[in-house]
Amino acid sequence: MTKSARSTGRADADDFEPTLVRAWEPDIAVSANVTDTAAISRFAEHIRGAYTAPGINFGSAEPLTVMGKHFAVISQRSGLVPQSIHTIPAIRWHQAFALVRQVQLYIEEDDVGLVAASSGAHNYYHWLAETVGAAIMHRLLHPGAAVPLILPTITRTWQRDTLDMFNIDNRIIEVGLNDAAVFDGAILTNITARDYGFLPHPAILRQFGAQLARHKIASSGADLIYLARLDAGDRRRMANELELCAMLERRGFRIIIPSEHSAAEQAGFLREAKLVVAPHGAALGNLLYCAESDAGPCVIELQQEAYLSRIYAKLCQAKALNYSTIISARDGSADYHHSSTWLADIDLVEIMLERKFAAIGR
Repeated sequence: MTKSARSTGRADADDFEPTLVRAWEPDIAVSANVTDTAAISRFAEHIRGAYTAPGINFGSAEPLTVMGKHFAVISQRSGLVPQSIHTIPAIRWHQAFALVRQVQLYIEEDDVGLVAASSGAHNYYHWLAETVGAAIMHRLLHPGAAVPLILPTITRTWQRDTLDMFNIDNRIIEVGLNDAAVFDGAILTNITARDYGFLPHPAILRQFGAQLARHKIASSGADLIYLARLDAGDRRRMANELELCAMLERRGFRIIIPSEHSAAEQAGFLREAKLVVAPHGAALGNLLYCAESDAGPCVIELQQEAYLSRIYAKLCQAKALNYSTIISARDGSADYHHSSTWLADIDLVEIMLERKFAAIGR
C-alpha cells in the first residue's frame, strides 16, 4: 500500500510503507547566461513531480563481504550489492575491488551486524541520511536491540559527533580502507541505497527532528544564514562567492563556513533559521534537522548548469518547505563537473531574496 506523506506525527509500523510525496511548485530561476535549456527543462520536471519514497526495510541476516575501499558489499547469495556503490562514478569502480591488506572473519557466534553505510559515507549528507538514519530507524523498529554497526573507518570528528548527538552507542565494526570483512551473517537496509538518499522517506525525516529535539543545542542567534563553500577549494568553486557574501552581509545574513563549526552547531543554525541561502553542497544536509512546513525555513539553493542536483529539492518537498533554486552559468569549461567553476547570478539572488523576505514578514 502506498500512503501520502503526513507533515506531523510520530512514526509507527505503517509509516515504513512506500509513501507518496505530492507534486509541488518550487520557484526555479535561471540566469540569462545559462545555455543548456533542455537540461534545465528536464531538471525542472524532475524536481516538481510527485515521487514515491520506497518503503523502509531491513533484510534478514545473510553472508556478506564488505570491502573497505569505497565500502562495496558482496552478497554470497546475489553478488555485488548495487546500493553499496551508488555514489561511485563508473571510472572508479575498479578501485572498489583492489587487493586487500587483510581480511577479518566474523563467524556466526559474533553479533549480527547492520551494514549502515554506502560508498558515500565520508560525505556529510550521505552519512547523516544513510548511516545515522539507518541506526535511528533500526533502533525505532527494534527497541533494545543495539545491533553492531558495520562502517568504514571513522576518520572525521563530525561522524562521531553525529552519532553522539542521537545517543547511538552501538558497538561499531570498522572496516579499514585496505581491508575486507567477511560476515557469516549481516543485515542490509535500503536506507543506504540511492533511492532513499535521493527520494527521502518522510518518516525518517520526522525522526531527525523528533530525536534531535531531545538534544540541547545552544542558540545560534541568527535567522538569516548563508552556508558558504569558501572552504571547498576548487571543487565546484563559485568564482564570485566573496562578492555574494558581501551582498548578503549587507542584507543581514550571517555567513557560516560549516567546517568551522561542530555538528551540533550546524544543526542549531538550521533549526532556528528563517531563511537559508546556500550553494549546492553537503552542508545543506543539515536541512534534515529543520522543522517542516511553515515552521521550517525558506530555502534558496544556488546551483550551476554543469551540476544540477535534485537531492535537496526533494528533501524540501518531503518537508513541505518554501524552496527555490537559482541556476547560474559555469565560468569556463571543465570535462568533470566537480572541477567546473561558476558565477552565481547575484542580481537573481537579490530578486529572490525580496520574495523570501515577503514570505517571512521582513
